[in-house]
Amino acid sequence: MVYVIGGIVLIGAFVFFMYSTLNHRKSEADMIVEQIENEVNQKYSIMYDLINKFKDSLIFEREHFEELYDLIDDSKRALNLFEKEEIEKRISDKFAEIFSFIDDFPELKEDGEIQSEKKKLTEMEHEISGLKERYNKIVSQYNNIIEMFPILFEVFGRYKKKEKFSLKNDADGFDISEMLNG
Repeated sequence: MVYVIGGIVLIGAFVFFMYSTLNHRKSEADMIVEQIENEVNQKYSIMYDLINKFKDSLIFEREHFEELYDLIDDSKRALNLFEKEEIEKRISDKFAEIFSFIDDFPELKEDGEIQSEKKKLTEMEHEISGLKERYNKIVSQYNNIIEMFPILFEVFGRYKKKEKFSLKNDADGFDISEMLNG
């Protein structure tokens, strides 16, 4: 009888530990999502500043600026970070097009303020990438706990597996750090 009670207590302690770990991982993932959203919003602010600095010099490319503004607005209205991530890829492509036009204007290309803003964008891209890697690591741990006890956590605990970010540098897309430093 003592062994049965001891076993039940041990199993209960283990389930409590797993449940606590699951809650902690969920909280960490939610916190990182907030940090990513903040970084992305700051990135958009820098993009707006950059566009405003050189849009008058690139009047013939106005449709690119308007499309970029529309994409940023779409991203702000996205329902979740994964929708936003898809729109981010399109924003990055459009921004790369605009920067290719800047190369034709030496006064813009050499502007210290623009170079400073480009450096900030590169740093933000690295920060966002690091946050996404951290998020994916935590979500892997979270999902592994759910996989160990699917009935316990998915049905009774109402926990669902979380999606991960894609971390590949888009081969067909645009890596802002390469573009800004190149």
